[in-house]
Amino acid sequence: MVLANNRTVLWDKYTRPHILSWGYWDDSLRGLRFSSENVFLVLDGLSMQLDDITCGAVQTDGSLIACGFKSSVVRLWRKQPRYAKNYHREKIEKMKIMDEVIRRTSELSISGILDSDAIARASSQNKLDRKLLQSTSATPWTSPSKVKKIVEVKYLLTLNGHMDEVTCLKISKEHSIMVSGSLDCTCIIWDTNRRKLVRSLSPHYGPIVAVDIHPYNGEIAVIDQTEKETGNIYLWTINGELITSKTFVPSAQCVIFSSIKPGLGTNVIITGHINGDIRIWSAIDLTLLHTLAGVHKMNVTALAIRSDNKQIISGDKLGVSMVHEVF
Repeated sequence: MVLANNRTVLWDKYTRPHILSWGYWDDSLRGLRFSSENVFLVLDGLSMQLDDITCGAVQTDGSLIACGFKSSVVRLWRKQPRYAKNYHREKIEKMKIMDEVIRRTSELSISGILDSDAIARASSQNKLDRKLLQSTSATPWTSPSKVKKIVEVKYLLTLNGHMDEVTCLKISKEHSIMVSGSLDCTCIIWDTNRRKLVRSLSPHYGPIVAVDIHPYNGEIAVIDQTEKETGNIYLWTINGELITSKTFVPSAQCVIFSSIKPGLGTNVIITGHINGDIRIWSAIDLTLLHTLAGVHKMNVTALAIRSDNKQIISGDKLGVSMVHEVF
C-alpha cells in the first residue's frame, strides 16, 4: 500500500485498514477512513500540541502507534478494543474523582489551610490530568461477534534518545522492536514490550532518511544522505552488528525488504531514488542485482511489495503510483 507524504497505514486486527495522517495546522494526529477519507479519530492531547509530528508508524496488528517529533522524541499510543459501557463508566468515575479533588482544594483554600502556591500547583495538576484524560480518544466499531465495542487510543509514554529531529520509524511486531532514525545520523533500536532503548546503530555518515526491518531474521536496512545526491545503504543485524554497506549516487528516499520465507528463496532490498530509479539489492551482501531506470519522472517517495513478493508498487512526489513485475 503506497500513500502520500505525512500518511501511513493504520492497521486494525478486526476490520479493514485505515489511514493515519498528520501535518495539520493544529498538530493533531488523525485517523481517516480508507475509502472516503472521513475523519473518525483525532488525537490532539496536551502531549502533542507543543511539538510537530515528522513521521509515524503503526504495528501490523494495529495495537501500537508511534510518532516521531521535531524535538527529537518518540511518543507511543496503545490502541485496544474495550466494551463501550465499561469504558464510559471508568472515564466518568475518573472525572468525578478529579472534580472532587478540585472541590476539596477549594475548601482548604477558604479555610486558610493551604497557601496560594499550593492551591495553584494543585489546580494546575488537576487541569493537566483532565486534559490528558480528554486526549484519550475512542471510536465505535462492531467486532465479528457483533458486540458493540469502542477502540480506545491511549497515550503511553515519551521515548528520549535522539539529539535532533526524528525522520523515520519502523515497528516490527515479529521481533518486538522499533527502529527510529534521526537527523543526528543515528538509528536507535527500541524494545516495544519494555519500551526502553536497546542499542544505537552507528556510525552513519549523514542524516537518516529511511529504515526497514526484515520480518523473519530481524535485519535492519538503513538509508542515509551524506550529500545532496549521495547516499549510503547499511545492513545491520538485530544485535547491532554491521554486515555491510554501500555508497550510491543518486541518493535514495525509501527502502523496503522482500518477505520471502527462509528456504523458499533469497530476499532482496528495494530502494527508491531521487532521479526516479528503483534499485534491487541482495539482502545478503548488498550486491546490486537490477535497476529499473527512470520509471518515475520525480523522486520515488514510497515503496510497497505484495505479500506474494511478485510485484513492487512505487509512488513518487507527484502522486503517481506504478506496479512493477520483476520477480
